[in-house]
Amino acid sequence: MHGLLVEPGHLRLILAGIATGDRRQFRTAKRGRIALVDRGSKTILGFAELHTVREVTYRDYLEQRGNDRMTGDLWAQHRPYYELCLRKVEKARPVDVSGFHDDGVWMELPDDIGRRVQKSLLDFRG
Repeated sequence: MHGLLVEPGHLRLILAGIATGDRRQFRTAKRGRIALVDRGSKTILGFAELHTVREVTYRDYLEQRGNDRMTGDLWAQHRPYYELCLRKVEKARPVDVSGFHDDGVWMELPDDIGRRVQKSLLDFRG
């Protein structure tokens, strides 16, 4: 299973249903169920289905980062930016995954991590 590293503030918006995706400077071919991992604490806080990737403007990209000021870097203003569109978002009991390798964007997790977290949800919701 893949885990997407997301900034803590934006991850809270995704889990609350306010944000529907994560904007990045790259496109990805990954699809399906992913773990949503807090970039700061390296903790799984939820799961979602990554169903599509759409191109967004530079302004849209900056908006997610809380910065509405465009830089003087012309290259940055004209390159493509993407939103990883998520659906079926669900919160999970926090699970530390700091021991797993990440490349700064994605984290490779064991295939059964979803089942392990799902089991612990029974205790969490009870």
